[in-house]
Amino acid sequence: MSRKRTNLDTAEAEYLYANTLVEFSKYKSFQKLSIPERNNLVDNVCIAAIKKSCRNEEHIEAVTQEITSYSLTKDDEIEFYSNAKYTKGLEKPENFQLLLEKKYLPLICNLVGLLFNDN
Repeated sequence: MSRKRTNLDTAEAEYLYANTLVEFSKYKSFQKLSIPERNNLVDNVCIAAIKKSCRNEEHIEAVTQEITSYSLTKDDEIEFYSNAKYTKGLEKPENFQLLLEKKYLPLICNLVGLLFNDN
């Protein structure tokens, strides 16, 4: 990837992850899965959502890396968020949350609904 990841990529990944987890939590079948199975499903839906909603490969890669960054070791995390690879402090656009909601919420609901239909 030739561009640095940014705090906006992190915010987008956090939005995806949180809203995907909320949507999954509505389904009884999801609750019965092991934690690693749940984590894998949430990761997969988040990554599918970003790939379906975006055509820019560098943006997809940046957000995907942020989605899976929870698995980094402390040493890897230091490098991952180093100034050489990550830009901090970018201001969110005024309507950033609304843009993410319009872009992802229906898609997340649809993707999760395709996997679980037990409610």
